Amino acid sequence: MMSNPAVFELAQSVIDNQKICIEDNIGESIHLHIGLVRIDMTLNCVTPQFFNVFKYDAYFLERIAKWIPNLLSIEKSSLRLAELKICYEIDDEVNFLNCSINESPVFKYYNGENVDLERFVSEGDIFQSNRDRADKIFHQIKTNSAKVFPICVDAHNRILDGYLTSAALIKLYGGNKEIEVERFLFNNVFDAIAVRRLKKRLW
Repeated sequence: MMSNPAVFELAQSVIDNQKICIEDNIGESIHLHIGLVRIDMTLNCVTPQFFNVFKYDAYFLERIAKWIPNLLSIEKSSLRLAELKICYEIDDEVNFLNCSINESPVFKYYNGENVDLERFVSEGDIFQSNRDRADKIFHQIKTNSAKVFPICVDAHNRILDGYLTSAALIKLYGGNKEIEVERFLFNNVFDAIAVRRLKKRLW
């Protein structure tokens, strides 16, 4: 088994059973490993400040991995919950809808409407349904026991991560409540980052 003597491990952690590792390959570049995904980059070119992967959800990092080289900066900003938007697929023709968070499927579910949340791709525990996840997040937000992950948005206030948290917050506190978000600014508009996908039929 060969090893590269010019590789220095800068940081390592495990988040939700995904190994997250940052390596410095002398003479090459910084490598960010998220599970089986490897990204080659120089961190100070990705964002003016250090991109601290440990503060973000591992599933979110895996989902945006291929766009990280296009990331210009991450800026903190304050928004009213009513300004947040959600983007989701509405049919199998890959058409999607941008709407306010209080018009989204999860908010409607929290409001007591009969909404099939299982239509959407899940990015959590495979043994946990989307409905179970939504109920768990709502309970944790209501009781202040939720894990603190940043709510991430794009340049158009579309939620990249933190959708369930945002929907629970607006249900509990209303649209005028101000929250802090982290705005991910890319060198182009990539709709695919923001879209919540429908589950595809495989047979």
